[in-house]
Amino acid sequence: RDALVTITSPTEYISDLSWSPDGTKIATVLTEDTPVVWSALTGDKLFSLIGHTAEITALQWSPDGSFIVVHANRTNDRESVRFSVNRNYDLWKINLADQQITQLTTGPGPDFSPRIAPDGKRLVCLSSPRRGPHMDVFNLLVVDLDGQGSFGREE
Repeated sequence: RDALVTITSPTEYISDLSWSPDGTKIATVLTEDTPVVWSALTGDKLFSLIGHTAEITALQWSPDGSFIVVHANRTNDRESVRFSVNRNYDLWKINLADQQITQLTTGPGPDFSPRIAPDGKRLVCLSSPRRGPHMDVFNLLVVDLDGQGSFGREE
């Protein structure tokens, strides 16, 4: 089959991607740290999400398409732990209208694999209660996306 649309970036590679809920856009991560939104109809770059300079993965669109949640390490040690989930990777909400970045989790270990509820008010993710190489304990963490806090973490 021939490709309907081809999305290319001449100098960077795409490391993660996700469809918008309405199927008209695709969010990607270029070279592990730049979220970009493309037209799924034409392949044109619509905009880059500036100010988010951290290794990120796990793009998840909100059900209404107004924000994206990502898993990212925005700490000062991010380069030394670039490929290690054993460090403090948190979840971040990126508002697409104004590109405001809001930290959603702050635990001592990594929070990852976010999945947003169909109503867009909460998300669930996996969370490790500690840092270090012993990633044998994972908890479910439920986060309120309206800014009212989180619950479900067992320390």
